[in-house]
Amino acid sequence: MGTSTSNQSVVALPIDVRLQRGLLRAAQRRFPYYSGTMPGMLDQRAGTMTVKWRRIENLSVSSTPAALGEVATSAFAMGRTPTTPTVTDLTVAVAKYGEFMNVTEEVDLFQVNSGTVQFMNVLGEQAGAKANVLQRNVYNAKTTDRFAAGAASASACASPLTLNDTKWISETLANASAMKFYPQGVGSRNIGTSPIRDTYYGVCHVDNSEDIRLISGFIPSENYAGYTQTINGEIGITGPIRWIETETAPVASGVGTDTTATKGGAAATDLYSLFVYGREAVGTIGLGDTWGTEIWTGEHAAPPSPIEIIHHPPGTSGVADAFNEMGTIANKFWWAGKILQPNWILKVQVAATIWTS
Repeated sequence: MGTSTSNQSVVALPIDVRLQRGLLRAAQRRFPYYSGTMPGMLDQRAGTMTVKWRRIENLSVSSTPAALGEVATSAFAMGRTPTTPTVTDLTVAVAKYGEFMNVTEEVDLFQVNSGTVQFMNVLGEQAGAKANVLQRNVYNAKTTDRFAAGAASASACASPLTLNDTKWISETLANASAMKFYPQGVGSRNIGTSPIRDTYYGVCHVDNSEDIRLISGFIPSENYAGYTQTINGEIGITGPIRWIETETAPVASGVGTDTTATKGGAAATDLYSLFVYGREAVGTIGLGDTWGTEIWTGEHAAPPSPIEIIHHPPGTSGVADAFNEMGTIANKFWWAGKILQPNWILKVQVAATIWTS
């Protein structure tokens, strides 16, 4: 549904008021659920509404590999049996999303630094936030693999993430041959920096950040040496997991066991879903373009962007706008997301500590 924007009820005219450009900007937000995902492609005018990823499974290796003997025949392939790869095609239907505003001519005529541009930035931010939530829901649909501290169920869980949880995550992904994102960093001569391991991505709620910082061996992102890049929202690393915090992580209210030390209602603990995954575990798409490693919208969007911002100024609506007074601004994007390698992504539910003075 569109939102009608007038110069009196929504956007006050800035007459005789000095406004700095920075105060007019929409807040820029982080959208971490696209970090490290494998882009699919939906081609424009290709006659399809689905996107496809092709997964080629790892070949099995015998515990006693046989050596190749001397060729004894001139038959095709020298009589040897070829290896047959396992190929899995994964598809998902795409859907279209959007939002629009009605904008009166007064907004364009009287707003400092063009009010219309500011609304376009806000709509770009809103589109990115919506796509991030859609992608988060793909992660969250996965069945829980572990509850914090090895609890048997949600109702028995009341612990934040522990060191043993991170060890279990590391071993589980390693045994599944999950690919990592970054090579090992061997260190730097810079004072106060630390070497880091080759790593997976982990996404946590901002309420879990301080608990993760207290895990033994945690290295804050500010202590990385200059040889490795950081991700938007990255707080640091525990073992082989580089953690990204976000306020949009899923929270299940009151499903854990009751404790006064953790966040939740009067009778139960809130449980937060953390996700740790390897490279090519999750797929996303953009229309004719790929999503970047980090998704920024508004003035930080690097072209070409899969989010389309559409502006029809006053005077373009024909007889429906007799006085050329009304225009529209809209965002539009196509979205689909899919878990491509279920064994390469883990969902862990944890509690969050209440910090008191």
